[in-house]
Amino acid sequence: MLVGKTGSGKSASGNTILGQNLFRSEASPLPLTESCMSQSKTVDGRKITVIDTPGITSETCEWLSEWKNKAHLVDVFLLVIQLGRFTEEDNSTINWIQKNFGEEALKFTIVLFTGGDQLKGKTVEEFQRESTKLQTLLDAVERKYHIFDNSTSSDYKRDNQVKELTQKIGKSLGNKIGYGYTLAMCEKVKTPPEMLELILMILGKPGTGKSASGNTILGRNAFKAEVSALPVTKHCESQSGVVDGRKITVIDTPGITSEMYELLSEDKQKAHLPHVFLLVIQLGKFTEEDNNKINWIQKNFGEEALKFTIVLFTGGDQLKGKTVEEFLQESTKLQTLLHCVEERYHVFDNNNTSDDNQVKELMKKIVNELMKNLGYRYTHKEHEKVKKALRQEEERKKEREGRTRNQKDRFEGEIEADISDADENPKKQQNQNKPKNKIHISGKSCMPQFVLGVLAVALVTYMTGGFCPYDYLHDPAELPGLRVMLLGRPGAGKSATGNTILGREAFKAEFSAGSVTKYCETGNSVVGGKNITVIDTPGFMNGGLDSWKEGVDTYLHSPDHSPLVFLLVIPVGTFTENDDVVKHIRETLGEEALKFTIVLFTRGDQLDGKSIEMFLNENAHLKDIIGSVGGGYHVLNNKLPTDRSQVETLIPKIKSLLWKNGNSWADENEEAV
Repeated sequence: MLVGKTGSGKSASGNTILGQNLFRSEASPLPLTESCMSQSKTVDGRKITVIDTPGITSETCEWLSEWKNKAHLVDVFLLVIQLGRFTEEDNSTINWIQKNFGEEALKFTIVLFTGGDQLKGKTVEEFQRESTKLQTLLDAVERKYHIFDNSTSSDYKRDNQVKELTQKIGKSLGNKIGYGYTLAMCEKVKTPPEMLELILMILGKPGTGKSASGNTILGRNAFKAEVSALPVTKHCESQSGVVDGRKITVIDTPGITSEMYELLSEDKQKAHLPHVFLLVIQLGKFTEEDNNKINWIQKNFGEEALKFTIVLFTGGDQLKGKTVEEFLQESTKLQTLLHCVEERYHVFDNNNTSDDNQVKELMKKIVNELMKNLGYRYTHKEHEKVKKALRQEEERKKEREGRTRNQKDRFEGEIEADISDADENPKKQQNQNKPKNKIHISGKSCMPQFVLGVLAVALVTYMTGGFCPYDYLHDPAELPGLRVMLLGRPGAGKSATGNTILGREAFKAEFSAGSVTKYCETGNSVVGGKNITVIDTPGFMNGGLDSWKEGVDTYLHSPDHSPLVFLLVIPVGTFTENDDVVKHIRETLGEEALKFTIVLFTRGDQLDGKSIEMFLNENAHLKDIIGSVGGGYHVLNNKLPTDRSQVETLIPKIKSLLWKNGNSWADENEEAV
């Protein structure tokens, strides 16, 4: 029986032994052998049966029971290892064989090195001395080994190396041949608790790193994980692998913001199969949306699901020397969430997939903290109870929608009646619309050359009886100063953006669970010969919109009436419809503010060669936001603050925006808000 990891040359060795291409053997990124296969042939007067097996680290262990069923027929195990590529994975195969087939199996094991042509004059003894781990492995099988060159075209060489192998088998195993690995030996090996299959369901909002975490756990790219404006995972997907000798099945799910029924009905069986739920939260800015995840799990999977939930923080590389305990102390809401899952959490750095310890530590936490409860799994009964509650909620929702439609129809009827009454009584309507103190003129835009002329000032003064708030109504390029207010959710990168624009560390910008900016702050610098004042603001979601508005009111006014523009900061990544930032601007600053707004994308480095246009094409909602503002969009990489070209290209966009809209979001807009 040939055993070993995928790609070591097991099938080719089987063909060499039998002297015929009976097993499929070719270069491939995927395992070619997916189940046990046996072929027989007479070699030197002896019938030889070769059993080829899938790789020890293949995606599933479904073939393991098949292997064990045939193992008692085996005289010799050939552990195939490719010369020159001895890895930790190869080294662990001895432990794997012992776990699955017992200590006795090693007495019937010979290490078969493939790639003998790679030695190039070096003896195998010299090769062994280069690796103490390889020597330890050979000691475990009493230094029984042989070398194959499966690429040789010489029939004589091929036949000779097979003959030498059979001689070594006879010499080293002696009178054990004929007994082989017996059925009694096979049946003595019980599946240990740590070999039981473990099923993990990964939950969380889009863009938190669920798919990447699944890949880290399985040690391969099992799920599609990339930076995208849209959720990459559209449906439930499951992939399996072997982690430390245990079969692990990972169920990747769409973001929690996806429709709950799509998630639950995607695969009804999967909803009650998981042993453990991993709630993935990205280290950084902990938002109200993250805080609602526990309620979402309780609502859709039931109260019992929290007993089997571990919070998995992604982005561990962002801690930068700060301990996770220090990070957690910065957010009381995050501490409350962890309290709901009995303080169970783990940290992943999905950019460092070579670090096996982070997966091993997670498995230990699952086994030590949860396996004692795994006699209870998320049962069918519990699932049915949750589904019933969801159906009742859906019925109540339909009833509420029906009442809302009736109220809307009644309201529209009243409006139509008011309009009809106004048409019949135009004089009454005119008196109602007569201006009191101010006249607000609105209409379509006209040519900048006209509105920026002296005639425009005279016309405005004559028509309104008011005054022009600027004593420099001319080309924005000549304006002495400029105010830039940064808007966006917590963690979008506003403070870092302000530092990049000003070319210095004016604002505190660091990795934190809570919002770093608690109050409005200003910073000044000369950029391109122009005095720039940047106004950094707290995130939209901090304390509600009313308190946010009160905090920024003072900064909307300027004694010298220098033009004010808004930069709506959005990080490149998954942008959900929950990020209703345009609505927030309308509610706090008014519709006019959008005309003086530019969407500024941060984390430009995460585009990974993808153009910003390709990124935007993936999300219609994001394109709608850009269509709602007057200044288009710009991209910054705040990790390269010394690259002034990205700021130099932003300033002309601001000037163009001011030129198009008549210089600034004026004081009357501020007063109206």
